[in-house]
Amino acid sequence: MSFTGNRVVLGPNEGKLLQVSDHPLTFKATKEDTNGAYSLFEANLVGGGPGQHIHENEDEALYILEGEINIKLGDDIFVA
Repeated sequence: MSFTGNRVVLGPNEGKLLQVSDHPLTFKATKEDTNGAYSLFEANLVGGGPGQHIHENEDEALYILEGEINIKLGDDIFVA
């Protein structure tokens, strides 16, 4: 990992690996890397995602590369 100003540059397979429940997460950027602006991680959600949850102090964005996931926002359910 290298830093250029406020940028984080990672090559393939680089990042900090963290096992959360049954889902391994590879952090590409942490809040420490970005001065608290955001965190970015890659996850392989085999068998489903993390379940319903609420973020009180942050936003969440998903980028689906393969397969589908159901996302509930309020009373609406989206398939991504």
